Amino acid sequence: MRHEYPREIDAREKTMSFRPRTSRRSRLMNRRTYAWSFAMILVLGGCAGGSMKSSPDNPTSADGLTPSIEDKEAGLVAIAPGFDIRRYKIIVVERFPVAARETEDEGDRRFADKVSEALRRELVRQLRDSGLLQEVIDVQLVDVPRTSS
Repeated sequence: MRHEYPREIDAREKTMSFRPRTSRRSRLMNRRTYAWSFAMILVLGGCAGGSMKSSPDNPTSADGLTPSIEDKEAGLVAIAPGFDIRRYKIIVVERFPVAARETEDEGDRRFADKVSEALRRELVRQLRDSGLLQEVIDVQLVDVPRTSS
């Protein structure tokens, strides 16, 4: 049996490789592409689940109104007896205050302010989109003179 010794490798064979040479920029772009793809998979995976709605644990009353009507977007809502929005041409939407007794600390108050602001903006948007009213006035955007009661 004949034993072969390792042969010497010449300079040309040292530069040969099985994969094509890529520049540093190409490798960086590939990493960015992979990172971007991974981020999009995470985002789309989160969106695929959709939003989850939960039912209120204990709906509270306000001014004698207790939420009892099911709405597909808002959950449980309350409407005053005899209220018909079609009877009105203009509606003014004010800020929705949150009672101080409902908040425990400054973080709760800031959160309540953000939710109240978002609710007001969304209500204004939906009322305008509905086409039921000639005008929807957002008190936060215009000065509306108040009348004394």
